[in-house]
Order: sequence, then structure tokens, then C-alpha cells
Amino acid sequence: MLDDKKSPKELNDCPQLLINIEAHKRVSEHFSNENKLCFATVYSPLYHLNSMLAGTLTAAELERAPYKKMLSLLSDITAQYIEALLLIKNVRIYYCSFHACGAFCSYQQFKTLVAPYDEQCIAQLTHQNHLLHYHCSSSIYFDYLDSNRFSLLSIDDCHDVVSIKALLTSFPDITFVGLLDKLLLPRPLKTEEIEQFLLYFRRNLDLNRVIIAPSCTLPVSIKNNTLLITCSIVKEL
Repeated sequence: MLDDKKSPKELNDCPQLLINIEAHKRVSEHFSNENKLCFATVYSPLYHLNSMLAGTLTAAELERAPYKKMLSLLSDITAQYIEALLLIKNVRIYYCSFHACGAFCSYQQFKTLVAPYDEQCIAQLTHQNHLLHYHCSSSIYFDYLDSNRFSLLSIDDCHDVVSIKALLTSFPDITFVGLLDKLLLPRPLKTEEIEQFLLYFRRNLDLNRVIIAPSCTLPVSIKNNTLLITCSIVKEL
């Protein structure tokens, strides 16, 4: 149950976000990062609401007035957070939308209950290497993606040539970020398998518009050494 008395009312009520802002300032000001971009991860308001409810949020609850009120408030705070981050030199936004898979909401529910809050948060972004990350069901987002707001796009279930090509065709000015998960999950591929995998994608996609990286987060069960070796193989290819 939501506790309105304990909920934040503005950015200054969120100490962790303020710490994040200061951390990004320090990284940006470091001499070795003068010409490097630093991505600041920003989670959507629905992520925060779901966290407040211990992961029990349902689409039906989003239609209730208290939840709408809280989401509106969280959207305002998220927009303020993004605004503060964009004032920092070389900082770009890695915006993570909430899950929009069939298990959580239908297309119509996404359209009315999820997308408006994302749109409010990213309204101030421009096409400057910002990265938009979505979970699941890539096609559900196509009506709402505005490539004027970002130049990098990551969608969890976009792992095959057909879906990636459709994405790149729909948005000719974006670069797709992903595929590394495919090389590591459910098991790390061998060198020969990685070579065959990338050769197939090279024949069918413009890899100048693909950045091989995790689409989201990788399980802690993956050993750091395995990740480094896989990245080294990809780099050499």
C-alpha cells in the first residue's frame, strides 16, 4: 500500500539521486574523461513505484487515483533529475522504461498507462547519443519511439536479424545496442560459435549501426573473466 506521507515530493527529497548527480559531476570533471561520454542510468517512474510496492505492481493498479497521483509526482521528480544531469558536461541519459511485456500489460494499457509517463520524462532529450532501453515485446514500442529524443536504442527481446533489421528500418538514424547477452546466455559461446554468430549478423545487418554490448544487465553468475574474454574476441573480429 502506498504511504503518501513518506513519499518524496521533489528531487531534494531523494538523497540517492542527489548523490548520483554529484558522482557524475566528479566523473565528468576528471581530466581523463574530458572527451568521453558518461551515461547516467535513469529508471522510469514505474520502476520506482514498483519498488515502493516491493515488486507487486499490476497494470490494474495504475488505473486507480492514488497510483496515478504518485506516478505523476515520480514523473516530475524524474524529469527534474534528468534536467540536473543534462547540465553536466558530457553526460548522456540511459533511460530504462518499465516492462511492457504481455505478462504486465496489454498494448492498450501500455498506450494509456505506461507510455505517457515515459514521454513526460524524456521530453527534454534531444538526438545527442542518449540511450533508450526497453524490456520485452519490441514491436509494442514502435508507435511511441521518437528518434529525435535518442540515437541509441536497446530492446531486450531484439536478438534476431529480423527484429533488429525491422528496428533499424523503422528508425534509420538510430544505432542498436545489444547482442552481447546472446553470446553469454544461457551459456558462454565458444570462440568458433562467436565467429559464426557474428559472421551471420555481418552478412545480414549493417554492423556500423550495431554496438555489441549488454542490452540490460547480465546475471552475477557470469564470471568476470568470461565476460572479458568474450569482449576481447568480439573486439578482434
